[in-house]
Amino acid sequence: MTGQLTFQSPHAKVDICPMTEADLDDVMRVVNASFTAPWSRSWLLGALQNRDDCVFLVSKLQGVEAQPIVGVVVYSFVIDQAHVMNIAVDPDYRGQQIGDALLLALIADSNARGGTQVTLEVRTSNTAAIGLYRKHNFDVIGTRSNYYKDGEDAYIMMK
Repeated sequence: MTGQLTFQSPHAKVDICPMTEADLDDVMRVVNASFTAPWSRSWLLGALQNRDDCVFLVSKLQGVEAQPIVGVVVYSFVIDQAHVMNIAVDPDYRGQQIGDALLLALIADSNARGGTQVTLEVRTSNTAAIGLYRKHNFDVIGTRSNYYKDGEDAYIMMK
């Protein structure tokens, strides 16, 4: 992604920009608060430094001196397809359309790279995330049985 996208939600104004190594502590705070089995710091750092197929975007609050990170999205991009690997919003900032902003930034970034499809897996019990994806015209195209370590199934969704 070149430059920054600015998104104004009804409750919070955020900048969405590429993640840097300096963002790692804040990103870890967000993912640890969001997932029962989050990625490790070493995995995130290694992927950020070494995986050319991965795109890391963060949302930072505007109007706050330190600009804390309140959301992150990670996706892989291969040929013409984006695959959402992770999207997380700080629990204190959920319900403020930051997830929408991150997803729209991912789609715009993918389109700028020549992307034609976006796919993802989501827990079948994650109704909030499923609602977000449906709102942005993702359809369920299949199910992966026992996809998660705890045995829960995942819907495969595509736009």
